[in-house]
Amino acid sequence: QELRDYGHIYMYRFMPRESLYAIPTDQIPARSHQAAAIIHMILNNLDPRVAQFPEELVTYGGNGQVLANWAQFRIVLNYLVNMTDDQTLVMYSGHPMGLFPSSPSAPRAVITNGMMIPNYSSRANYDRLFALGVTMYGQMTAGSYCYIGPQGIVHGTTLTVLNAGRLKLGTNDLAGRVFVTAGLGGMSGAQAKAAVICGCVGVIAEVSYEALKKRYDQGWVVEMVETIPDLMKAIIAAKKAKRGTSIGYHGNIVLVWEELVKHYESTGELLADLGSDQTSCHNPFNGGYYPVHYNYEESQLMLKKDPE
Repeated sequence: QELRDYGHIYMYRFMPRESLYAIPTDQIPARSHQAAAIIHMILNNLDPRVAQFPEELVTYGGNGQVLANWAQFRIVLNYLVNMTDDQTLVMYSGHPMGLFPSSPSAPRAVITNGMMIPNYSSRANYDRLFALGVTMYGQMTAGSYCYIGPQGIVHGTTLTVLNAGRLKLGTNDLAGRVFVTAGLGGMSGAQAKAAVICGCVGVIAEVSYEALKKRYDQGWVVEMVETIPDLMKAIIAAKKAKRGTSIGYHGNIVLVWEELVKHYESTGELLADLGSDQTSCHNPFNGGYYPVHYNYEESQLMLKKDPE
């Protein structure tokens, strides 16, 4: 039934009823402290305050899974609680292959994800095998259990914005400059913080209100607006004051660019100095790109039923 309803077997009957969070390692009843640390990391990746779609075991990127299903979650935790420092847990696309004899100096876990035979590694074939539960896309840090949120790329994103200013604007000073971009998901929340660090006005469009609100509540986004007129007022005010800030707009980035063009054509004032985009182009039909003039819920339905 789950395969028909969701396109994947999640084994929801095994999903914990309580919300998960990163329990301190000294409170985890594991025989190996290193194994307790792995449990700590897995629980953090599935914390609803951290994960993008925790019920689907997706931490970030639209489809970056921690484990293949909730049954594997319970099996893996059982292995980790009982393993010793003379054993290594071997993982294969979200499934545990078992505990193998090793040594204290060996890794406690060896992980592979997204395994495909090269001659058969088409997207259609991958989607079919993912639905069957025999392969899984773990992203960089979802399926390796070491996700640390947008902070992991704040440094690189900040340098990217600074160097864009140097390369395209010929300046190190971005005060009063406007950086327009899209995406406030698991990693792209770093864009808002990078804008503030650089001292510019960051404008980040996000179609999912839940994602936008999460980044606002967490402090990654300084301001939130719901309408294009409110957004334009906020941009103009921050630009004039040369105030470093980040403005999260609930809506499609296409509408933002169109309004910026209209403003330029009617007033001659260019409000956008730098433009970018950070969203899941590897996963366009499930969290990556959304058609303009459709809200988030309508887009989800259309992309599922008629992706072409």
